[in-house]
Amino acid sequence: MDSRDPRDDIVDFLKGLFPLKLAESWDNVGVLVDPRLPGEMVPADLPTNVLLTIDMTERVVEEAIEKGCNMIVAYHPSPFTSFKKVSSRNITQKLVLKCIKNNILVYSPHTACDNASGGVNDWLAVSWAFSR
Repeated sequence: MDSRDPRDDIVDFLKGLFPLKLAESWDNVGVLVDPRLPGEMVPADLPTNVLLTIDMTERVVEEAIEKGCNMIVAYHPSPFTSFKKVSSRNITQKLVLKCIKNNILVYSPHTACDNASGGVNDWLAVSWAFSR
């Protein structure tokens, strides 16, 4: 057993590329769903399979489960707003519950990625300049 989850290494790497301090104040970025219990020991050989997506949809979560992924990096944050209650009748809350049940951590860089040097905004500006 090990105390460091390999998913934390991926989170640290992403934070290095896209510092969360660059995110817009209204945005919801970083680890959005964390299925781990406090003090939970992590198996030393925990495989880390990551699914990358633009939006975390029901199909994306199903694909992550089918492929044995334990992390989803979704460009757009889901959930975007906080919950006052949790119900599987609400699609976003249902996806969060499914991720927790299947030990899937969800991370979103969204506007931190947009605003980072070399990020989405720079890429779009360069693409636009070359298209003129």
